[in-house]
This record gives sequence, C-alpha cells and structure tokens, in this order.
Amino acid sequence: MAAYRAVAAQGFALELDVQPLADGTLVVMHDDTVDRTTDGTGAVRDLTLAQWQRLRLADGSTPPTWDQVVEEFGDNLLVPEVKSPDALRPLIASVQSHRLEDRLVAQSFLPEDARALAASGIPAMLLTSAAAPARDLASLRDAGVDYIGASAATPDLTRYADQTREAGLGFAVWVVNDAGAAAGLVRSGAVSVFTDDPWAMRTALRSG
Repeated sequence: MAAYRAVAAQGFALELDVQPLADGTLVVMHDDTVDRTTDGTGAVRDLTLAQWQRLRLADGSTPPTWDQVVEEFGDNLLVPEVKSPDALRPLIASVQSHRLEDRLVAQSFLPEDARALAASGIPAMLLTSAAAPARDLASLRDAGVDYIGASAATPDLTRYADQTREAGLGFAVWVVNDAGAAAGLVRSGAVSVFTDDPWAMRTALRSG
C-alpha cells in the first residue's frame, strides 16, 4: 500500500494482481504462494482471510485485499490483472458493484477472460507473451476487447503494434524500464507502458 500511495500521489495508474483466498475474498498478490513476499508460507488460494491478515510484508504491513485498494484508490486508474481463473467472476462482480467501469482496465493472459470482461462492460486488455502474440485481433475487437498488452520482448514489436492498431485495438507494452525505449514506443503509437520506474518514464516521455 505504501508503494501504491507513492505512485497514486503522482497521478500514475496502479497495476496489480488479484486472486481469491479460500473463502473467495479477492486479495492483491502476484505469486501463487505468499512464501517469497511475506513472513508466511502456503498457497494464496488455501488461506483464510484471518490467516491473510496475520501475514506481514518486509515493511511490517499486511498485504492488501482488493477492497482495501478500491476503498483508498478507487479514484485513480486501476489496472488489475486476473491472476488466476477463479478470480475472474469475483473481480467482475466487484467492479460492477463498485461501479468502477470508468476507472479501470482489467487484464488477463487468457483470451476467454478478456472476452468475458468485455462482455460484462469492463474495459479489457489481453496480455500477450513474447512467444505467443495474439493472432485473432479482429475477433478480439469484435468481442469488445479494447487493448493488447504486449511483452516488450515480442519479436518485431513495431510490426505487431501496427497490426494491433490496424485491427482497431489500443496497444500497450510491458515491462519497459529503458526511458528511451519508452519514448520511442509512445511515439510509435503505444497508449501505455508498464514500468517499474514510472518517474523515469514520465521524465522521458515529457522530454521526448
């Protein structure tokens, strides 16, 4: 949450990963387990909310639930990733109940998730890996998907960007930590870059 507060104060979007606990509560965690990032052990999907609330991160804080993020940062642009298949329906329900459709772009590596998000009226981004760029761009557009989020390591990224835009989809790139590369991508039509250093990226984009 401290990191989210820092970037939100500067007006950046918040990218985060959501997955459910054993009782269905959506929480924010990248890994399938809590072993690497907290003082606990075990799979996220096996924990109860009470067990989750006892976990501590390196700064002594508790990792957040999705509802805590929405409560504090709901006025910022949120970019949650559906990190596990069983997170899709709870996320859709939460977005609709909080009426976040105008303040959020939800993302997934699964085309069926992206289509389901779009069908629910939620702005959707299909993430693609370097090894598997999306080929059915027109059908994704027709299904209501708004964006492709491509890996920065995608071969012939410029051509892929052109194909995406020609199909009527917005084009974003993850993860870009080189300021010059970020500026070049935006000049070539990328609507967004995902980065570990938004401050450096903003400086580069403003100067470029």
